[in-house]
Amino acid sequence: MNELTQRDASLEASIGQEDFGWYVRIRFGRAKYDFIVGFRNPDWVGWLERRRTVLEWLFGVQNKAVQRDALLLIHSVLSSSELISDVRWHYKEDFDALNEEGQIRTTNQYN
Repeated sequence: MNELTQRDASLEASIGQEDFGWYVRIRFGRAKYDFIVGFRNPDWVGWLERRRTVLEWLFGVQNKAVQRDALLLIHSVLSSSELISDVRWHYKEDFDALNEEGQIRTTNQYN
């Protein structure tokens, strides 16, 4: 979490827990996001969702686009950690369908 604040993101003070795992609320630029982490055997997976405003929620707005800068921020933090390896990115459709063919694999400096 400290890494995110050092890179111009603001965070809510605590980590939340749900039945699927944990989440951290992030504000980056003018947008708010939830970075969610859960276990999908055999891997830990994380994803970034853009939060909706109350009006967007009331009017049923779904799947707001995640800004590229926000993805690059999360990628930069994850790939610079000694504790995290084998970072892979998926489009939502591929991830939901368990399609590993659509992944974009990256390495970090510690692999």
